[in-house]
Amino acid sequence: MPLAGIAPVLKATTGGNIKITSGKIADAKIYVFVLVIGTEFPLTLVNAAVSIPIGVQSFTLTSTKCVVNFSNIPGLQEVTVGMYTINSAGISPLSALSICANVGNMIR
Repeated sequence: MPLAGIAPVLKATTGGNIKITSGKIADAKIYVFVLVIGTEFPLTLVNAAVSIPIGVQSFTLTSTKCVVNFSNIPGLQEVTVGMYTINSAGISPLSALSICANVGNMIR
């Protein structure tokens, strides 16, 4: 089973875009990034599947790289991001969480 990652680094830009970078995890084949609108992160792993309660607005991206870009995220809200990694041995525990304010379509 891969190790849990450290908290991802978040960078919000205009247009509802958030770039997420994590450190490379040894033996990780797939990175699963989960972004939740708000500062609560009620997601859990159930039988190696991410369980999201009804009513929680979330977005998920998978990648073979440790960098992803979420786009068109509703603006002017805080978002929380966690990450799982997967390899042939299974799925890792959830990383530490990161929170940032999404600037949406504001012009800075």
